[in-house]
Amino acid sequence: MKPYKSFLFLLILLLICSALSYSHRQREAAIAEAQRIARERAEREQFVQDSIEAVERRFFLFDTALFFRAELAAVPSRPFEYDTALSEHPLAPLYNLLRYREDPQRFAAALIDFANEWDDDPEPLIRILHYGDSQIENDRISGSFRRYMQRAFGGAGRGLVSLNQNVQAHGLKMQKSKEWAETSLLQEKRRGNYGLCGGYLMPPAIWFIQPQLRTADYGHFRLDWNKPEGGAFADVFVHEDVPAGNLSFTVDARTESGETTEPTAVGLTPTEKTGFGIKRVRFTREAYEKSRDLRMRLARNHNLYAVSFNDSTGICVDNLPYRGHSGYIFSPQQRAFLSESYRLADVKLIIYQFGANLIPSNATPAKTDSLRRAELAYYRKLLLQEITYLHAVAPTMPVCIVSIPPRPVDARRDMDEEYNRRAALRVVYDIQREVALGTGCVFWDLWALTKDHPEWISSDRIHFSDAGADIVGKMLYKSFIADYYRFVKAQEKAYDSRKP
Repeated sequence: MKPYKSFLFLLILLLICSALSYSHRQREAAIAEAQRIARERAEREQFVQDSIEAVERRFFLFDTALFFRAELAAVPSRPFEYDTALSEHPLAPLYNLLRYREDPQRFAAALIDFANEWDDDPEPLIRILHYGDSQIENDRISGSFRRYMQRAFGGAGRGLVSLNQNVQAHGLKMQKSKEWAETSLLQEKRRGNYGLCGGYLMPPAIWFIQPQLRTADYGHFRLDWNKPEGGAFADVFVHEDVPAGNLSFTVDARTESGETTEPTAVGLTPTEKTGFGIKRVRFTREAYEKSRDLRMRLARNHNLYAVSFNDSTGICVDNLPYRGHSGYIFSPQQRAFLSESYRLADVKLIIYQFGANLIPSNATPAKTDSLRRAELAYYRKLLLQEITYLHAVAPTMPVCIVSIPPRPVDARRDMDEEYNRRAALRVVYDIQREVALGTGCVFWDLWALTKDHPEWISSDRIHFSDAGADIVGKMLYKSFIADYYRFVKAQEKAYDSRKP
């Protein structure tokens, strides 16, 4: 081959190799660029996901610390029901407080929105009053619900102690001296100022006509903390004319080794917050969690309405049982006084759980006919009256009505009587749901959750067993948190849709 032909051949071969090399490099560059773009997209998506999870942890608190998935995995839940035609969720004021509790400015704004004109000086404590009949007695249901709420949202303490009922709550028992006389709306047949717990303690009438005794200490009551759960604040609700100096505490504290020390007085000066007819006096003592016995003496002749042990922030769930009662607990009270009591106690939600006492266990078949129908119609009227009255007392107060549970059939009784009783209970359930949805309340269907679990009912075929009551408290918490999460997600979705 001639030299120039060899040169041309090598030149063409070099050009082909160069082209192939260039094409290969371009393909590698394109692949590298595609990989870089995919990696950056994945990093952005992961960043967005991490940001969403961070927002959820901050605003939704949607994590294991809130849901306790391992503990509540086997616990059923039931969505809260409410009238979807309402402008907002009935629990929206409470949910906004929970959502913004870690942001001081937003939390303060949410407190103002919650209080509106009802409370011009709201405080960060979120108190939930759980009213009910004997199903919640002895801190049943409420205690389990409280433990999970305080673990999720903070707070400590047992809350309100009922002064006028002989009900011994877990970890607390009250023993008043003989000098104290008690008055309860369960006994009185007239309207009055009964306060948060539906009753109060007062000195004997003889002391009102003996002026020389007005400077003495009249009686005392004793509270035993068998299992103190913390809580550095003791709130005492008394008549508005009682000076804070007339209240005093002595505490029998125990050392780390369990030895009892000498009784000591709480030396810190209490703070006062006064309303119409009632005053809240707050004692602060950091050592309350180690205290065993607490005694209080009240000088002057005035009423003692309630005592509460809790933290100044976070959640407090108060157990307020009314044995044998059907739930007529609001209308017997003077409107202004009850409103002030709720305001001073920082109440943010009321759980209302009554109804089973309408159907007595010893009912006769005759009672299931016209007489029972008349009673049920009367119950609808009075339940509507109670909820309407509560809305008038506290217009922004959210209310959750808990339905009655079904009763298992008792084979020891007459079957016709048993089935008539269950039918009447179902009517009560229907009335509760109707009134709840018709008055802007939240309705929690305990009937549907427990109808297939007769093992949760005790041997009396009426009340929950201790294990069953614990499960009901867990179910209430799980339903509450699930509804809270749906509310916040809906708010965020609505906010995103308004973005330009």
